Amino acid sequence: MSTSDSKITLNNPHNAKKDRSSIRNPKSKIQNQKTWLSIDFDRIDYREAWELQGKLIMARKERILQNDIVLFLEHPPVFTLGRRGGRECMLVSEEFLEKAGVQVIQVERGGNITFHGPGQLVAYPIVDLQTAGIKVVDFVGGLEEVMLRTAENWGIAAERNPANRGIWVGPHKMGSIGIAVRRGISFHGLALNVHTDLTPVFLDTALRFAECGHDHHAARNGAQIFNATGACRFKKTI
Repeated sequence: MSTSDSKITLNNPHNAKKDRSSIRNPKSKIQNQKTWLSIDFDRIDYREAWELQGKLIMARKERILQNDIVLFLEHPPVFTLGRRGGRECMLVSEEFLEKAGVQVIQVERGGNITFHGPGQLVAYPIVDLQTAGIKVVDFVGGLEEVMLRTAENWGIAAERNPANRGIWVGPHKMGSIGIAVRRGISFHGLALNVHTDLTPVFLDTALRFAECGHDHHAARNGAQIFNATGACRFKKTI
């Protein structure tokens, strides 16, 4: 299914074609016909959400949970380190972050250091890739496509960057992707900067890392690019 197959009217999220039955790469013919379940949280601690994903993986593998499921949520301020690390890219000390009440957590997802905070829309798809016959590279491409279509629906011209996963508006990174696969089932997922709270004083410095070795790739909010308000309104168009 290509992007052109789904007509999206810009600036009106209610006219977007919704399809949560699968996340697809536009170049891939693979699709999962089962309906996905979804759970909407307001704000949830990172470790709590991480633990919940582990339980859902087990439930999915043991077929206690018959359908794939996606969690929609926001996190309190937290930095997570992926398999590529990134601790050395932080421009502030962990002691400084600790005083500010911000955790730094090492996780098993792919990618580099990432910031999560209020106003950022996070989606964690728990998907049985093995049973569905979906390749990891296609799944990651599909997650990018979801963010691209969502941004387009709000009049934001985002694009992929071959050197860095996620979606970009010019040199600014609007959405990040980092997944892991356990027993053939995906977890972790995507983070879309809708109206992320970047006001804590340390973020003016700390967020400039964006990707390790690419200081100039600053994080950017959708609300800074287009007059959109609230992660919940973006969520309705995914």
